[in-house]
Amino acid sequence: MALNTLIEIEAALGEVTEAEVGRAEMHLDAIGKGETSLGTIHDPDAHRMWATAEKFQRIEAEGLIKLKFEVDTLDDQTRLASESARAHSMESLCRDIFWIMARDAIGQDAWNSSSIGVRSGWVLVTTTAPPNPGAVLKALFGTIPPGGL
Repeated sequence: MALNTLIEIEAALGEVTEAEVGRAEMHLDAIGKGETSLGTIHDPDAHRMWATAEKFQRIEAEGLIKLKFEVDTLDDQTRLASESARAHSMESLCRDIFWIMARDAIGQDAWNSSSIGVRSGWVLVTTTAPPNPGAVLKALFGTIPPGGL
């Protein structure tokens, strides 16, 4: 039932610490070229939702690492694959809820912007810059070694 999923997200949201919110904010980039500030998201629940999404992202990443390097049986492989897939879906759902919260916090300009992002200081931006695959890889894996992965 979908309600159970939302209850699970609410429980995870309630477990987020200020330190986790701080770490989540540390991963936010500064406003970049081609981006325009729409306003600041002051809602601490929105900040916690972003941190909750990052917790699910961590669960997915840890599962994928175990899947690649620690699996000894087909049963473990199947279990870890499904747990990682579920964590990915939960992260995605948390991000979608965050974007609704962020747009609601900023208002009409945010809802009328087709491409938005969140930047350092919880600033919501509209962006016309093309996506940067390197930034995505950095967000997932940390520092990218010279020459790529």
